[in-house]
Amino acid sequence: MLIDVLKHNRYNIIGYSALAPSDGGLFRELSYLGPNSSLDSYDDPEIYWVNGIGSTGDQSKRKYIYEQEAGKGRIFPVLLHPTAYVASATMIGDGAQIMAGAVIQPGVNLGVNNIVNTRSMIDHDSVVGNHVHISSGAVLCGSVYIEDEAHIGAGAIIKQGIRIGKGSVVGAGAVVVNDVKPGTTVVGVPAREVSR
Repeated sequence: MLIDVLKHNRYNIIGYSALAPSDGGLFRELSYLGPNSSLDSYDDPEIYWVNGIGSTGDQSKRKYIYEQEAGKGRIFPVLLHPTAYVASATMIGDGAQIMAGAVIQPGVNLGVNNIVNTRSMIDHDSVVGNHVHISSGAVLCGSVYIEDEAHIGAGAIIKQGIRIGKGSVVGAGAVVVNDVKPGTTVVGVPAREVSR
């Protein structure tokens, strides 16, 4: 998906980094540059970096890569798919990735290194912390507050004015009508806490 967004925005892709080369999909047409530890020679300020680590409820790897490379002065641009809608009165942090069909309404403040996935929606005056994944089709109604490192599952709906705690997970399809404590997982309709 990121390769597609980069191509739509006419970025010249130098290559990719991983523990080992990939032999599938779009990676076949890209150069393998080696593991992250071998990338220190790419120190040109005109080279942008893209964090390709996704999330399945644990944001620690994605956060680690971003913080490690940003700490070296690497630049992570905001990636915006051309079919996404972002209102003019929004704030978007470095490294945010906004995928196809996503909608971000006025007054939203989106932190760094976030994923706003396909056809998800963040309504007016919501605040999304850092290293958060809003999965495909999720809906954040107005004035929702998502703390750092949370994961909002596919198709989840979060009622207006709700606060989602740091490092928490909202399960796919959940409907959240009450605040979610930090570090907890909620599932169901209405969403209820379950043990991890």
